[in-house]
Amino acid sequence: VNPTRFGQTVTFTATVTTVPVGFATPSGCVTFTVAGQPSPCLVLSGGVATYPRSDLPVGNHAVSVAFTQQNFFLASNQTLSGGHTVQKADTTLAATSNANPSVFGQPVTLTLGVSAVLPGAGTPGGNVALTVGANPATNLPLSGGNAQSVRSDLPVGTHAVSGVYGGDASFNGSSGNLSGGQVVNKASVVTTLTPPAFTPVSGQAFVLGVVFTGQAPSLATPTGVATLTVNGNPSKSNGTDRPNV
Repeated sequence: VNPTRFGQTVTFTATVTTVPVGFATPSGCVTFTVAGQPSPCLVLSGGVATYPRSDLPVGNHAVSVAFTQQNFFLASNQTLSGGHTVQKADTTLAATSNANPSVFGQPVTLTLGVSAVLPGAGTPGGNVALTVGANPATNLPLSGGNAQSVRSDLPVGTHAVSGVYGGDASFNGSSGNLSGGQVVNKASVVTTLTPPAFTPVSGQAFVLGVVFTGQAPSLATPTGVATLTVNGNPSKSNGTDRPNV
């Protein structure tokens, strides 16, 4: 196969015959030289030797093979016309979320995974651009073909999530979206009431403490106005003071 994609296995084959053909079957070994690097001497089997390679970088590579004089057979060599060309491998990008839907204040891990498309192989490197909603794109480095971003600041609603991979020396770029976007729902609230530090008597003022926290997995702190009702009498708090009852 010529050309091939980066990471694709290409098998170079040498067939050594006598002149005239069929006089005898050559034995011994041949040496391939690919991009200036010689192979070990590969033993002929039925006059044929193969040399698989899957590590060639992108570009055009000179390929030659040499048969050394052995026993009753004279040396010979041959060059692959035009050399062998390796092209960049295509890629695909997948965007995933570890929690979808999530709740407000919940940390969400957004992952962009870039992988090679067959017949290419290998692990893409470089950077990907992550865009969430209307926010500017964030450049993230790939590690093992993946890049992650943890977000806990997304407001309630549905947010488009997309990634763009610009490619590198061995891989073509690609793009992808999180199907349906990241959905963030309202978080539930846990209310904790703290009783007075003493037992009041009739007519004596006392303080009731009320704490509002986001229910797990939310890490957010609720804001706004709270209403505390004692014996049917409501008392509002702005969240910074505690009503005396």
